[in-house]
Amino acid sequence: PAARKTGGGGGGSYVPPGARKGSGTGRGGGGSLAERMRREREGSAANVSGIKVTKRTGPVGAASVSASVVGGASSEKSKSALRREKQRLAKEKAEKEAADAAERAKEEEEARVNANKADPAKRAKKISKTLKQIDEIKKKKESGVELNDDQKKKLASEEGLRKELASLGL
Repeated sequence: PAARKTGGGGGGSYVPPGARKGSGTGRGGGGSLAERMRREREGSAANVSGIKVTKRTGPVGAASVSASVVGGASSEKSKSALRREKQRLAKEKAEKEAADAAERAKEEEEARVNANKADPAKRAKKISKTLKQIDEIKKKKESGVELNDDQKKKLASEEGLRKELASLGL
Protein backbone atom coordinates (compact mmCIF):
# COMPACT_ATOMS: atom_id res chain seq x y z
CA PRO A 1 0.00 0.00 0.00
CA ALA A 2 1.06 3.56 -0.64
CA ALA A 3 2.25 5.60 2.31
CA ARG A 4 0.22 8.52 3.57
CA LYS A 5 1.20 11.63 1.72
CA THR A 6 2.36 14.41 3.96
CA GLY A 7 3.45 17.91 3.32
CA GLY A 8 2.31 20.71 0.93
CA GLY A 9 -1.19 21.16 -0.18
CA GLY A 10 -2.72 22.08 3.15
CA GLY A 11 -4.40 18.76 4.05
CA GLY A 12 -6.63 18.60 0.99
CA SER A 13 -4.28 16.37 -0.97
CA TYR A 14 -5.32 13.04 -2.44
CA VAL A 15 -4.85 9.92 -0.33
CA PRO A 16 -5.29 6.53 -2.03
CA PRO A 17 -7.97 4.26 -0.48
CA GLY A 18 -5.43 1.75 0.84
CA ALA A 19 -3.57 4.47 2.78
CA ARG A 20 -6.62 6.07 4.35
CA LYS A 21 -7.39 5.98 8.03
CA GLY A 22 -8.78 2.63 9.20
CA SER A 23 -8.12 0.89 5.90
CA GLY A 24 -7.07 -2.47 7.35
CA THR A 25 -10.28 -3.08 9.28
CA GLY A 26 -13.90 -2.18 9.08
CA ARG A 27 -15.83 -1.77 5.91
CA GLY A 28 -14.53 -1.15 2.40
CA GLY A 29 -10.94 -0.84 1.23
CA GLY A 30 -8.54 -3.29 2.78
CA GLY A 31 -5.68 -3.34 0.33
CA SER A 32 -5.36 -5.33 -2.78
CA LEU A 33 -7.62 -8.16 -3.85
CA ALA A 34 -4.85 -10.67 -3.18
CA GLU A 35 -4.52 -9.44 0.41
CA ARG A 36 -8.25 -9.62 1.02
CA MET A 37 -8.42 -13.16 -0.42
CA ARG A 38 -5.46 -14.23 1.71
CA ARG A 39 -7.13 -12.86 4.85
CA GLU A 40 -10.39 -14.60 3.94
CA ARG A 41 -8.60 -17.91 3.41
CA GLU A 42 -6.73 -17.64 6.67
CA GLY A 43 -9.89 -16.69 8.49
CA SER A 44 -11.92 -19.59 7.10
CA ALA A 45 -9.09 -22.03 7.90
CA ALA A 46 -9.08 -20.77 11.47
CA ASN A 47 -12.85 -21.21 11.72
CA VAL A 48 -12.65 -24.81 10.48
CA SER A 49 -10.10 -26.01 13.04
CA GLY A 50 -11.57 -28.70 15.23
CA ILE A 51 -14.42 -29.40 12.78
CA LYS A 52 -14.35 -32.39 10.46
CA VAL A 53 -14.19 -31.17 6.85
CA THR A 54 -16.15 -33.23 4.30
CA LYS A 55 -14.99 -33.43 0.74
CA ARG A 56 -17.38 -32.05 -1.90
CA THR A 57 -18.47 -34.53 -4.51
CA GLY A 58 -20.19 -32.20 -6.97
CA PRO A 59 -18.63 -30.01 -9.65
CA VAL A 60 -16.58 -27.01 -8.62
CA GLY A 61 -18.73 -23.94 -8.06
CA ALA A 62 -21.99 -25.91 -7.94
CA ALA A 63 -24.42 -25.36 -5.13
CA SER A 64 -24.32 -27.94 -2.39
CA VAL A 65 -26.86 -30.71 -2.82
CA SER A 66 -29.44 -31.09 -0.07
CA ALA A 67 -30.33 -34.52 1.31
CA SER A 68 -33.94 -34.29 0.14
CA VAL A 69 -32.95 -33.90 -3.49
CA VAL A 70 -30.25 -36.61 -3.57
CA GLY A 71 -32.76 -39.43 -4.07
CA GLY A 72 -34.28 -37.98 -7.25
CA ALA A 73 -35.89 -34.94 -8.78
CA SER A 74 -37.44 -32.27 -6.64
CA SER A 75 -41.19 -32.36 -6.02
CA GLU A 76 -41.67 -29.01 -7.75
CA LYS A 77 -42.04 -29.15 -11.54
CA SER A 78 -40.36 -26.61 -13.75
CA LYS A 79 -42.39 -24.17 -15.83
CA SER A 80 -41.60 -26.03 -19.02
CA ALA A 81 -42.56 -29.39 -17.46
CA LEU A 82 -45.89 -27.94 -16.37
CA ARG A 83 -46.43 -26.45 -19.84
CA ARG A 84 -45.64 -29.78 -21.54
CA GLU A 85 -48.01 -31.63 -19.21
CA LYS A 86 -50.76 -29.10 -19.91
CA GLN A 87 -50.25 -29.49 -23.67
CA ARG A 88 -50.31 -33.29 -23.37
CA LEU A 89 -53.57 -33.22 -21.40
CA ALA A 90 -55.15 -30.81 -23.90
CA LYS A 91 -54.11 -33.08 -26.78
CA GLU A 92 -55.56 -36.16 -25.05
CA LYS A 93 -58.81 -34.29 -24.39
CA ALA A 94 -59.06 -33.16 -28.03
CA GLU A 95 -58.42 -36.69 -29.30
CA LYS A 96 -61.07 -38.08 -26.94
CA GLU A 97 -63.61 -35.47 -28.09
CA ALA A 98 -62.85 -36.22 -31.75
CA ALA A 99 -63.31 -39.96 -31.14
CA ASP A 100 -66.59 -39.32 -29.31
CA ALA A 101 -67.85 -37.09 -32.13
CA ALA A 102 -66.97 -39.74 -34.74
CA GLU A 103 -68.75 -42.39 -32.69
CA ARG A 104 -71.89 -40.21 -32.33
CA ALA A 105 -71.92 -39.53 -36.08
CA LYS A 106 -71.66 -43.25 -36.79
CA GLU A 107 -74.52 -44.02 -34.39
CA GLU A 108 -76.70 -41.31 -35.95
CA GLU A 109 -76.03 -42.69 -39.44
CA GLU A 110 -76.94 -46.21 -38.31
CA ALA A 111 -80.11 -44.93 -36.67
CA ARG A 112 -81.07 -43.08 -39.87
CA VAL A 113 -80.46 -46.17 -42.02
CA ASN A 114 -82.44 -48.37 -39.64
CA ALA A 115 -85.31 -45.88 -39.61
CA ASN A 116 -85.44 -45.97 -43.40
CA LYS A 117 -85.51 -49.77 -43.39
CA ALA A 118 -88.37 -49.75 -40.92
CA ASP A 119 -90.56 -47.57 -43.19
CA PRO A 120 -90.09 -48.49 -46.89
CA ALA A 121 -92.68 -45.92 -48.07
CA LYS A 122 -90.65 -43.12 -46.49
CA ARG A 123 -87.44 -44.43 -48.06
CA ALA A 124 -89.11 -44.71 -51.49
CA LYS A 125 -90.29 -41.09 -51.23
CA LYS A 126 -86.77 -39.94 -50.36
CA ILE A 127 -85.23 -41.90 -53.23
CA SER A 128 -87.73 -40.49 -55.74
CA LYS A 129 -86.95 -36.97 -54.55
CA THR A 130 -83.22 -37.59 -55.02
CA LEU A 131 -83.85 -39.02 -58.51
CA LYS A 132 -85.76 -35.83 -59.45
CA GLN A 133 -82.75 -33.78 -58.31
CA ILE A 134 -80.50 -36.00 -60.41
CA ASP A 135 -82.70 -35.36 -63.48
CA GLU A 136 -82.36 -31.58 -62.90
CA ILE A 137 -78.59 -31.95 -62.57
CA LYS A 138 -78.48 -33.86 -65.88
CA LYS A 139 -80.35 -31.02 -67.59
CA LYS A 140 -77.89 -28.49 -66.18
CA LYS A 141 -74.98 -30.61 -67.37
CA GLU A 142 -76.43 -30.80 -70.91
CA SER A 143 -76.80 -27.00 -71.00
CA GLY A 144 -73.07 -26.66 -70.29
CA VAL A 145 -73.10 -25.64 -66.60
CA GLU A 146 -70.05 -26.77 -64.62
CA LEU A 147 -71.05 -29.24 -61.85
CA ASN A 148 -69.63 -29.19 -58.34
CA ASP A 149 -68.40 -32.26 -56.47
CA ASP A 150 -71.69 -32.92 -54.65
CA GLN A 151 -73.62 -32.87 -57.92
CA LYS A 152 -71.14 -35.25 -59.55
CA LYS A 153 -71.44 -37.54 -56.54
CA LYS A 154 -75.24 -37.52 -56.82
CA LEU A 155 -75.06 -38.40 -60.53
CA ALA A 156 -72.78 -41.34 -59.71
CA SER A 157 -75.28 -42.69 -57.15
CA GLU A 158 -78.21 -42.73 -59.62
CA GLU A 159 -77.94 -46.38 -60.64
CA GLY A 160 -77.81 -47.64 -57.03
CA LEU A 161 -80.82 -45.52 -56.08
CA ARG A 162 -82.89 -46.87 -59.01
CA LYS A 163 -82.04 -50.45 -57.98
CA GLU A 164 -82.99 -49.74 -54.36
CA LEU A 165 -86.29 -48.16 -55.43
CA ALA A 166 -87.04 -51.22 -57.57
CA SER A 167 -86.23 -53.56 -54.66
CA LEU A 168 -88.66 -51.67 -52.40
CA GLY A 169 -91.37 -52.54 -54.93
CA LEU A 170 -93.62 -49.55 -54.31
